[in-house]
Amino acid sequence: MKKFLFVLLLLLTSTFLFAQKSQPLSFKKSNFDYSFEFDWDDLSNKIIELNYGIARFKQKKFNSDFSKSGLAEIKLGYSIVEDYYKRPILEFHEKFLFLSYVSEDLKSKSAKLNNTLLEMWRFGFANRDGYGYSAGSLSILPYHQNGFVWSHISTVMSDQLSKTDSNILARYEDTFRFGSQAEGGLRFEFSEFVSINFAYEATVIFPRHLFWKWAGSESIKYIGLGALSYFTDEIIETTPEAGPVINFILQNAFAYGFYSLQRNKMNWPFSSETPLTLETFKIGMSFSF
Repeated sequence: MKKFLFVLLLLLTSTFLFAQKSQPLSFKKSNFDYSFEFDWDDLSNKIIELNYGIARFKQKKFNSDFSKSGLAEIKLGYSIVEDYYKRPILEFHEKFLFLSYVSEDLKSKSAKLNNTLLEMWRFGFANRDGYGYSAGSLSILPYHQNGFVWSHISTVMSDQLSKTDSNILARYEDTFRFGSQAEGGLRFEFSEFVSINFAYEATVIFPRHLFWKWAGSESIKYIGLGALSYFTDEIIETTPEAGPVINFILQNAFAYGFYSLQRNKMNWPFSSETPLTLETFKIGMSFSF
């Protein structure tokens, strides 16, 4: 409970700090932007998002099976949705903080016998953007999301684990570990107040943080995402109707491909350990104010 209160305090403190004025936001030609330095007052909406999902931990060298768990999540942040210069295309950008809890107790079915069951608290921040379509009162917004996360993992149930599996879990047990996440999803906005989201998230949780290798790996990833964003911006200028779908497919395909490589080497392409990962199917509801 003390650790949970500490995380919640940190989350609320970070929200207050991010709410202070910084540099003004301006949409450049590329929709790709990961900076948190902008004036929150320029964003039209404050958002609260609630998500529920079915999550499963994975680790390539783990011999036993992980049990599926439920995920409950809250996101607090700011959003801007604007008409692209060629209607009915929309462009949107969101930045937010999030807090999640993963537990078997949140899932309807009980864990299978002999499966390893983990419990996790996590918090972090993320950036979400994309292009979408406006159809009267309905907006369809396919998106791609990137973020950084700190996870606290505890083992709830683990029967007859091998020494290798026990050593893997020991790297994460009862300590905060840094990681990165990517998410692709589709939002249906029925009004300016409420929307429904469907998403798939893939998170990499590092057993340790090797800064220079991590920085090199992240640079490669964001250079690739930036190049794809520039390419899709060129497409949307000439064929706006196809731009949102192409942007959604290319950004998320690249992100998942990079995640697949990280499942073997956490700091791909550099020599590094095999990480713990978490894959989650989510459904959520967002409220804008």
